[in-house]
Amino acid sequence: MGTHKSKPIDLFNIEVGESLLHPNFLQTIEPGKEGVREVLKQWADGFVDRDGKLVKEFQTTYNSVFWELYLFALFKSWGVSNNFKYYAPDFNIREYGGICIEAVIANNANNSDPEWINSGKGIVFPNLGDAETLDKFVTESTIRLSNAFFSKLKKFRKEYSELEHVKSKPFILAVAPFDRPWFYMQASQAISLLLYAKRVKSDGKGRWIFEAVEYVEKENGAQIDLGIFNNNSCTEISAVIFSNVATFGKAQALAYKIQQFPVMFMWARFNESQFGKPNMGVSWGRDYDESLDDGISIYLNPFASNPVPEGFVKKFQTIHRDVFEIESADNSLLTRLTHQFSFYDDGKTVQDDLEELNEMISKL
Repeated sequence: MGTHKSKPIDLFNIEVGESLLHPNFLQTIEPGKEGVREVLKQWADGFVDRDGKLVKEFQTTYNSVFWELYLFALFKSWGVSNNFKYYAPDFNIREYGGICIEAVIANNANNSDPEWINSGKGIVFPNLGDAETLDKFVTESTIRLSNAFFSKLKKFRKEYSELEHVKSKPFILAVAPFDRPWFYMQASQAISLLLYAKRVKSDGKGRWIFEAVEYVEKENGAQIDLGIFNNNSCTEISAVIFSNVATFGKAQALAYKIQQFPVMFMWARFNESQFGKPNMGVSWGRDYDESLDDGISIYLNPFASNPVPEGFVKKFQTIHRDVFEIESADNSLLTRLTHQFSFYDDGKTVQDDLEELNEMISKL
């Protein structure tokens, strides 16, 4: 990918003390996760570590590097190449006349639980069927996404806008939420609020409608205005790439094709025939299929100074041209939860667990 050469990246050559390893990295190097590690190696193949910090950051902070590697793999799969001779932004796409893309994640707020807090524990869902709980969940997620968005907008205005290779090209923010336990359950609710000031909500009569929301409020009472793509306040940002499912679960779904292991996927997918009523189900690993680009969306800024070329836009599974004009492939992934099983008997291998689980399934 490009002419810039670099030595291969070894994500799993430990560079820091064990106490500094991120919980998600520790989960990745567990026995039985060989398939996941192989997926990540494939994602990193051809990536150039321009500042020499990627491996250490992956092992100690994890999510931002995971998201960047996912995007690199996605673009590779589309035949899109990155010009690594430029130090910033993260991606400088050669095709389509040149597109600049900066990756960013939404982290948890100070003094709040990180997203990995439930990792490896029993499945206890937040009660998002309760309207008040759902509103609080979406509001908090919107605030975290807003912080990520405006931090990069500020960086663009102060630094990136002065770079010759960035000027006059579309500039896209690629945003992923890792802001709380169960962050992937937000689907498109929070990002749609932030960008278009609209969310999908039940009218209480079995129908789903778009609800306009002018602002969300922080705990200290400060208001965050919504609908930043509804006006010319940030014309520099051409679009937002978003996925709430480019997660460890994505790597697990792809890893099952490499190495079978006992895992269950709970999923919701877009139902083209009935808006607001997604297809939902639970699948064992052997019955589940998910592609690399499943769940990837692009949100266009109608006021952008440099619009995104349509050829690149069409690569995405879901396209939000504005809040009301949405193009989405039928059965596209909205959210997904994975649960890997281990029966914890001494001396048992992953293959033993898999065989026992398959035997259980056959009796259902």
